[in-house]
Formats: sequence, structure tokens, C-alpha cells
Amino acid sequence: MEISKTEGKTVLKTCSKCLVEKSLDEFYRKGSRIDSWCKFCKKKKRRANYIVGKNELNKGELERLKLFLKTVTAYEVKQFRAINEKLRAIIESISETMQPENI
Repeated sequence: MEISKTEGKTVLKTCSKCLVEKSLDEFYRKGSRIDSWCKFCKKKKRRANYIVGKNELNKGELERLKLFLKTVTAYEVKQFRAINEKLRAIIESISETMQPENI
């Protein structure tokens, strides 16, 4: 379980399914335990299992659903990484201006 603290009191955890770092509010809790998959990934998996369990899909539709789920997750990871890089650049520039020689 990978949990990291950030500025302030916000605690982030990385979803083991989509590999995106999210706040703890985006994970289900079971007592004191925090799920390893985020709510979004859990919902996608439950929905896919429900559809498959109901035999509503033929093989082609099932393959399209699997591809869609992988595509959405890959897109989210790409989007998150781009945002993360921008934030790191901002944090670096702020920390450089906060150095004692710059004050």
C-alpha cells in the first residue's frame, strides 16, 4: 500500500489498478482498511462483471468493453502524468525562489 503525505493535511494514495495518485476520499474504506483500488476503478470492474454475468454481451461486445476500459484508464494515467509534471515544474520554480541566496 503506497500512501504519501503532501503539503498540509491532504493524504494521497496510489490506486493499484490505474496507478493514479488520489486523495483518500476516492477510496472505499472497510473499517480501518483502505481499498487498494479507487472508487472509479472498482465501479468500472463491478459494472463489467455485472454485464458479463447477465450474459448481455456477445464476444465482440465484451472485447469492445475491455478495450474501452483499458483506453479510459490509459487516458487517465496520461492526463494525470501531464498534470503531475506541470505541478513539479511549478514546485521547483517556487523552491528555487525560496532559497536563502534568492531572498
